[in-house]
This record gives sequence, C-alpha cells and structure tokens, in this order.
Amino acid sequence: MNAELVALSKESGLVLNGTELNVDFRNGRSQRVFVGEERDGSIRLWSIVAAAALVGELDAARLRAWQRNRLMELVGFSVDNRGRMIGELWVPEVGLSAEEWGFCVRYLAKACDIFEHVLTGRDRH
Repeated sequence: MNAELVALSKESGLVLNGTELNVDFRNGRSQRVFVGEERDGSIRLWSIVAAAALVGELDAARLRAWQRNRLMELVGFSVDNRGRMIGELWVPEVGLSAEEWGFCVRYLAKACDIFEHVLTGRDRH
C-alpha cells in the first residue's frame, strides 16, 4: 500500500494493515474499512454493511440502499457484484491531510456500522 497512506493513517490515529483499517467505536462496535483502487486522483474507501446471504433475505435490498443514499452525504450504498451491501466513499488525493483522511475513514465506518445495525441488528463487519 502507498507509504503516504500508511503515514496519514498513523498520524490520524489509525493503523493501515495491508489494505484494511479497523475502526473501533466507544460503544464496543467496530467496522472494517478497505482501501481500494486509486482512480482519477482519488482513493476508494469501502466497507461491508451486510453479507450476501443476509442481503438475499432482505426485502428490496437495492431500494433500501437507494433510500439510505437519499439521506447520506459522502457515502454511497449499493449491492456489489458479490451480492453484499457495501458503502463506499471516494477521497481526492491532492492535498490530502491526515485530518481529512481520518475523517473520511471514520465517517464511512460509522455510516456503514449504523446501516449494518439498522439492517441486521448485528456487528459483524
């Protein structure tokens, strides 16, 4: 992984382990955030909200993602090609500070954790 992202993560109080960041919350819950591809000067952050098996049991999973997207800023929810509900956020690289990096990672983690709780009542991701 990009050495700059490792340094930004460390400076913002996060640990980048390969392509994963684990965000722990005060309420004991946690959420894993993945650092994905870089494209057009941006980095994709994403996190799993619900596994494919659970998404298959939900009524209108894609509609629920769309409804959630209407309420959210920065994070978009969708069902990926493996059938999982995910949340994602694209972070521009130019001028990226540790404060902005930490905010984006934590914001995505929190948004996905909340939606995970709404959909499943569990803390698995």
